[in-house]
Amino acid sequence: MSEHVVQLLRGTASRSVTVRVRDGVGPHLFLVYPAGGTNFCYFRLADHLRFDGPLTAFSYPRELDDRTVTIREIAKLYIEHIRAVQPTGPYRLAGYSFGGNLAFEVRSSAAAGGETVSGFVPLRCAPAGGVRR
Repeated sequence: MSEHVVQLLRGTASRSVTVRVRDGVGPHLFLVYPAGGTNFCYFRLADHLRFDGPLTAFSYPRELDDRTVTIREIAKLYIEHIRAVQPTGPYRLAGYSFGGNLAFEVRSSAAAGGETVSGFVPLRCAPAGGVRR
Protein backbone atom coordinates (compact mmCIF):
# COMPACT_ATOMS: atom_id res chain seq x y z
CA MET A 1 0.00 0.00 0.00
CA SER A 2 2.80 2.42 0.86
CA GLU A 3 4.44 1.72 -2.50
CA HIS A 4 1.18 2.62 -4.25
CA VAL A 5 0.92 5.88 -2.25
CA VAL A 6 4.48 6.80 -3.28
CA GLN A 7 3.59 6.09 -6.91
CA LEU A 8 0.50 8.29 -6.62
CA LEU A 9 2.58 11.13 -5.20
CA ARG A 10 5.11 10.78 -8.00
CA GLY A 11 2.38 10.57 -10.62
CA THR A 12 3.56 7.15 -11.81
CA ALA A 13 0.74 4.99 -10.42
CA SER A 14 -1.54 3.18 -12.82
CA ARG A 15 -5.19 3.96 -12.25
CA SER A 16 -6.97 0.95 -13.56
CA VAL A 17 -10.72 1.07 -14.00
CA THR A 18 -10.97 -2.56 -12.88
CA VAL A 19 -9.80 -4.01 -9.59
CA ARG A 20 -9.51 -7.73 -8.87
CA VAL A 21 -11.47 -8.34 -5.67
CA ARG A 22 -10.84 -12.08 -5.64
CA ASP A 23 -9.30 -14.69 -7.91
CA GLY A 24 -11.30 -17.70 -9.02
CA VAL A 25 -12.04 -20.09 -11.83
CA GLY A 26 -14.35 -19.47 -14.78
CA PRO A 27 -16.21 -16.38 -15.96
CA HIS A 28 -15.84 -13.21 -13.91
CA LEU A 29 -18.56 -11.51 -11.97
CA PHE A 30 -18.16 -7.81 -12.76
CA LEU A 31 -19.25 -5.55 -9.92
CA VAL A 32 -20.26 -1.96 -10.64
CA TYR A 33 -19.73 0.64 -7.90
CA PRO A 34 -22.52 2.49 -6.07
CA ALA A 35 -22.87 6.27 -6.11
CA GLY A 36 -19.59 7.82 -5.07
CA GLY A 37 -17.48 5.68 -7.38
CA THR A 38 -15.79 3.45 -4.80
CA ASN A 39 -15.80 -0.33 -4.74
CA PHE A 40 -14.85 -0.98 -1.08
CA CYS A 41 -18.20 -2.62 -0.31
CA TYR A 42 -17.42 -5.52 -2.65
CA PHE A 43 -14.36 -6.68 -0.73
CA ARG A 44 -16.53 -7.50 2.31
CA LEU A 45 -19.23 -8.96 0.08
CA ALA A 46 -16.67 -11.36 -1.42
CA ASP A 47 -16.28 -13.07 1.96
CA HIS A 48 -19.97 -14.03 1.93
CA LEU A 49 -20.61 -15.03 -1.68
CA ARG A 50 -21.13 -18.61 -2.73
CA PHE A 51 -19.52 -18.02 -6.08
CA ASP A 52 -16.16 -19.55 -6.99
CA GLY A 53 -15.44 -17.38 -10.01
CA PRO A 54 -13.21 -14.34 -10.05
CA LEU A 55 -14.68 -11.08 -8.84
CA THR A 56 -13.69 -7.90 -10.66
CA ALA A 57 -14.94 -4.50 -9.52
CA PHE A 58 -15.08 -1.24 -11.42
CA SER A 59 -13.89 2.11 -10.16
CA TYR A 60 -15.03 5.39 -11.63
CA PRO A 61 -12.78 6.08 -14.63
CA ARG A 62 -10.57 9.01 -13.66
CA GLU A 63 -10.18 10.10 -17.28
CA LEU A 64 -13.85 11.19 -17.16
CA ASP A 65 -13.49 13.43 -14.08
CA ASP A 66 -13.38 16.74 -15.91
CA ARG A 67 -16.30 16.39 -18.23
CA THR A 68 -19.99 15.58 -18.13
CA VAL A 69 -20.79 12.08 -19.39
CA THR A 70 -23.91 10.02 -19.81
CA ILE A 71 -24.56 6.63 -18.28
CA ARG A 72 -24.49 5.19 -21.81
CA GLU A 73 -20.98 6.56 -22.44
CA ILE A 74 -19.74 5.02 -19.22
CA ALA A 75 -21.42 1.71 -20.08
CA LYS A 76 -19.70 1.56 -23.48
CA LEU A 77 -16.35 2.30 -21.85
CA TYR A 78 -16.94 -0.49 -19.32
CA ILE A 79 -17.70 -3.00 -22.06
CA GLU A 80 -14.21 -2.33 -23.43
CA HIS A 81 -12.73 -2.90 -19.97
CA ILE A 82 -14.78 -6.08 -19.50
CA ARG A 83 -13.40 -7.44 -22.79
CA ALA A 84 -9.85 -6.62 -21.64
CA VAL A 85 -10.38 -8.79 -18.56
CA GLN A 86 -12.55 -11.49 -20.17
CA PRO A 87 -12.38 -11.33 -23.99
CA THR A 88 -15.60 -13.26 -24.64
CA GLY A 89 -18.93 -13.78 -22.92
CA PRO A 90 -21.15 -14.77 -21.49
CA TYR A 91 -20.67 -11.98 -18.98
CA ARG A 92 -22.02 -11.65 -15.45
CA LEU A 93 -22.81 -8.26 -13.93
CA ALA A 94 -23.93 -7.00 -10.55
CA GLY A 95 -24.22 -3.58 -9.02
CA TYR A 96 -25.29 -1.97 -5.78
CA SER A 97 -27.45 1.17 -5.72
CA PHE A 98 -26.45 3.37 -8.67
CA GLY A 99 -24.17 0.50 -9.71
CA GLY A 100 -27.22 -1.63 -10.42
CA ASN A 101 -28.56 1.00 -12.79
CA LEU A 102 -25.19 1.37 -14.47
CA ALA A 103 -24.82 -2.43 -14.71
CA PHE A 104 -28.28 -2.51 -16.36
CA GLU A 105 -27.04 -0.09 -19.01
CA VAL A 106 -23.84 -2.11 -19.49
CA ARG A 107 -25.99 -5.22 -19.97
CA SER A 108 -28.24 -3.42 -22.47
CA SER A 109 -25.30 -2.02 -24.44
CA ALA A 110 -23.54 -5.38 -24.47
CA ALA A 111 -26.67 -7.13 -25.74
CA ALA A 112 -27.15 -4.47 -28.43
CA GLY A 113 -23.58 -5.18 -29.54
CA GLY A 114 -24.26 -8.92 -29.83
CA GLU A 115 -22.66 -9.93 -26.51
CA THR A 116 -24.26 -12.42 -24.13
CA VAL A 117 -24.88 -11.53 -20.51
CA SER A 118 -25.85 -14.66 -18.60
CA GLY A 119 -26.25 -13.08 -15.19
CA PHE A 120 -27.42 -9.73 -13.89
CA VAL A 121 -27.94 -8.91 -10.22
CA PRO A 122 -29.15 -5.41 -9.28
CA LEU A 123 -28.81 -4.78 -5.55
CA ARG A 124 -30.98 -2.05 -4.01
CA CYS A 125 -31.26 0.15 -7.06
CA ALA A 126 -34.00 2.32 -8.55
CA PRO A 127 -36.31 0.51 -10.97
CA ALA A 128 -35.22 0.82 -14.59
CA GLY A 129 -38.70 2.05 -15.55
CA GLY A 130 -38.06 5.15 -13.46
CA VAL A 131 -35.18 6.20 -15.69
CA ARG A 132 -35.96 8.31 -18.77
CA ARG A 133 -34.60 7.09 -22.06
